[in-house]
Amino acid sequence: MRDGDGFDNTLASRYPEVAELARLEWMLSRAFESENAAAMAVYSIAPIDWEDATLAFLPSLRTVPAITNAGAIWSALAATQKPPAAEILPQLMTTMIWRQEFKPCFRTIGAVEHEAIAMIIAGADFAALCEMLIDKRGETEGLMLAGTMLGQWFVDGLVSHTGTKGIPCV
Repeated sequence: MRDGDGFDNTLASRYPEVAELARLEWMLSRAFESENAAAMAVYSIAPIDWEDATLAFLPSLRTVPAITNAGAIWSALAATQKPPAAEILPQLMTTMIWRQEFKPCFRTIGAVEHEAIAMIIAGADFAALCEMLIDKRGETEGLMLAGTMLGQWFVDGLVSHTGTKGIPCV
């Protein structure tokens, strides 16, 4: 065993926000170096038949678990503002990392949005996503949440293209 072996684990157990900050910085650099792909413009969604639509996200999109407010700390430090005190989040969240043109981005998301993104990445169509959300939240709230997430994904520049059910979205 060499000096320093296991230091990363010790640091993570004592200062989980430091470990998450390091991981976030690493993931942002990986997003910056990822494959180029253009995001769809928000105005291009109008003619899409959402009952048969599939989505593809940018190749830079990654998600990692978040147990601390490291994202808020990183954002404050990047803006040269005083960061908030480190704290453990009340529930497990996910940090979503991607690149918009030449700018690495991230956003902390909850379990439902993480599940929705995982479904889309796994090949589910938008109708299946809506069904899952309706099952979890009821028809009104589920459909509203689907529309809100979809709109946010386009605003964030996460969607590279759409396809049609039965035709691979490649």
